[in-house]
Formats: sequence, structure tokens, C-alpha cells
Amino acid sequence: MIKSRSQPWHGRYDHCVRFVIPEASVLRYLDAKRIDKIIAWRREWGRKVMTNPGSWVHAWAKANITDQQVVDLHAMCDFLVNDARPRKLMISTDVVYLYTTDETLVRDVMSLPYVQNAVH
Repeated sequence: MIKSRSQPWHGRYDHCVRFVIPEASVLRYLDAKRIDKIIAWRREWGRKVMTNPGSWVHAWAKANITDQQVVDLHAMCDFLVNDARPRKLMISTDVVYLYTTDETLVRDVMSLPYVQNAVH
């Protein structure tokens, strides 16, 4: 495995699981209040942009973040906050990369009902 100086954690972990959870970027701070605040901003932004001609393509998705997606985000946040196993998270827009040395953590994450397209 190649180690990168820009990512000193690379090579420390034996396992990586990549999974999709819509609007995953709100998980960056693992804070339930912040999740609700950011989702409210995104919904409002999406509604405003959709009313203007030439609106952005992604506005519809932001305005239509479902209540179930918010519940799933809170459940993922709670799981990550309450799980003390060592890990490294890399969070993108809708994709999460979880690096760990604990294979049971990978299995636990992959078995969560709201995690989509999990790949180990």
C-alpha cells in the first residue's frame, strides 16, 4: 500500500467501507442540532432556487429532502457518536468512507438499514 504524506492516517487502517447515505455531508460534525439546521437551510435554498427560471439542477433534490432521510441521518449520527471503536471518517456529499482496524465495525455499518450501496 502506498502511503501519502498528505494523509498520514492512510495505511493505519486495515478495512474501509464505502457507503451512500443521501445528504451525508451534514454528518461532518456529528451534531444533531447542526443536522437539523443545515437540512432546513438546504430545503429553503432549494425552494428559493426552484422558483427562479434557469435554476440549478440540484435545487429540486435539496427542496425535497424527505423526513425519512433526516431520520436516517440522525440514526447514523447517533450510531457514530455512541460507537467508541477507533475509526477515520471521510465524508463527501452523499458518500461516507469509514476506515477502521475493527472488522466488526465494518459488518455493523454494512448491516444498518439506512446505509445504501455499502462496499468493503
